[in-house]
Amino acid sequence: SSRDAQSQAQRIKRHLQAPDGIRLYECPIPYSGGKMTRFQRAETATFFGREIGLLYIHAQLRYAEAMAIFGDAEAFWKAMRLANPVNIDALLPKSSPRQANTYFSSSDALFSDRYQAQEKYQDFLAGKIPVTGGWRIYSSGPGIWLRLWHDYVQGIRFHFDHVEIDPVIPARLTPCTMKFSFGNAIVNITHHCPPLEASTLTINGERIDARRHEDNPYRAGGFRVPRVQWNEYCEHGSVDIELEG
Repeated sequence: SSRDAQSQAQRIKRHLQAPDGIRLYECPIPYSGGKMTRFQRAETATFFGREIGLLYIHAQLRYAEAMAIFGDAEAFWKAMRLANPVNIDALLPKSSPRQANTYFSSSDALFSDRYQAQEKYQDFLAGKIPVTGGWRIYSSGPGIWLRLWHDYVQGIRFHFDHVEIDPVIPARLTPCTMKFSFGNAIVNITHHCPPLEASTLTINGERIDARRHEDNPYRAGGFRVPRVQWNEYCEHGSVDIELEG
């Protein structure tokens, strides 16, 4: 239910949120002489990095997606920014420099070993311990990030018979206009108000008779435009979208 989701989201922020993102546990897993009881990788790894450090950017991105679906635009935006190394020091002052044109699969607190981490983990949570980018590009991580940017920042999702327009960006960034290429068309989305509060949709100067769908149990869903109608807009070479309250 929406109430349960709210409770779970608050629990995650209260117990798992660290300066550099959402971690899998609230503290490092203790070492038990090789005996595995909770999390095999974290209990057997020797380097204090992704496994023991517990920040998988993949999991961070899934959290971001959940916040977008839930409608917490600020949490979604912050989670996306923390997963992006570009200008990371503006958001995370204790971060060491990170290569800006790659994807890091973890963010690692600069502890020598798990024992130092257990002793000073509260200092880390308070932002007193530096962090650095961990494992670099591999697997599907960059694709997940780009899909979330496409689906929830640009806010255009394709379905079999319709296109859903459902951007999720913080209210403080509006009003604004986003411009990007989409196939053979240039798309301009102008947000006259926070997109989650928008009630009217205009495309290429035409007010669209579209209501937010009710399939999302946590918030009002996006505007749905028939796929055929969307394709007709794209044939003109540019799609100008306006979202207003």
